[in-house]
Amino acid sequence: KQWYQRRVRGFSSPSLFCSFNFPNGSCLGKMSKLILLILLLGMAESLWRRKKIDTKTKETKTDTKTEKKPETTKYEVRIITENRTDEETTGPVTITLEGLGEKLNVTQVLDNPDGKFFKAGAEDTFEFISTTNIRRVSRVNLTVTSDAAWKVNTVIVGSDRQKQEVYLYNTADQWMSTDAEKGVRKLELCSQGLASYKVEVKTADEPDAGSGNIRAQITFSDGKLTSTSGILDDFTKGETKTIEIHNMQVYLFRGLQCVTISAGADDAWLIDRIKVERFGFGVIERFKKPPLESVNDKKDWLSSDKSKGKNKIEFCRPSKKVSE
Repeated sequence: KQWYQRRVRGFSSPSLFCSFNFPNGSCLGKMSKLILLILLLGMAESLWRRKKIDTKTKETKTDTKTEKKPETTKYEVRIITENRTDEETTGPVTITLEGLGEKLNVTQVLDNPDGKFFKAGAEDTFEFISTTNIRRVSRVNLTVTSDAAWKVNTVIVGSDRQKQEVYLYNTADQWMSTDAEKGVRKLELCSQGLASYKVEVKTADEPDAGSGNIRAQITFSDGKLTSTSGILDDFTKGETKTIEIHNMQVYLFRGLQCVTISAGADDAWLIDRIKVERFGFGVIERFKKPPLESVNDKKDWLSSDKSKGKNKIEFCRPSKKVSE
């Protein structure tokens, strides 16, 4: 009983807190050391917990990086079909885009439900997303799955990662079909350069001077290198038609020296005059050359039928200046 009473008194006595075997010192000093010890233990626990949280956070970030979705590129492809009724197709077309200087490509099937696309003279737009970024397009390969004969005029390719659109022309005027007698199953179109030209061609104001089926092409030359446009048509008597032609050769030194217009059909066309000027990407105003301007002084008619005119007409510098 006495032992029990002493214990009760001990719990209610401040001396209990001084009963630890600290070195010589007052009870207050001993309590201070105890409190300091408790604080240090608390700080240690806090640091341990923080480290544990940081470790979990890093693991979460690592998992997030691992699970991050790959970057994508959105492509836009515009296809212009030739303008005659028998040059359209009802089947789908597969397109493969190839990058410049790299072995990267993107293939996409361009569906044609119920023959909705690839009508004569139509420009159809297709959009698709790929995880492959081929940057600038240098080549396009087309593949058809229908035996209907189809003729493409121009393919224009752009993406959300490439500001400049690339124009690729059917310079060979080639038909496409799975039937070998009608055309080729696969067709390769190439970008010829970076230069863009604005061509203003005026048709003579004479009877029957215009043409809606001349199948003309323009070849640009600096005397050594040449680039050729796609098929051009629909020239009206007495009117000036402005045509923009892209992705031709870049003429760094001599500049554009001549343009040659050739006929792909036996219709006849009489050109009055022509003006060609480079514009857009890569043009430095300080070194920009004046437009090529020339007049058809000899009144030569253009036609693939030799009885109607010449198959080709060339316009070169230096030329007779066109009066305003």
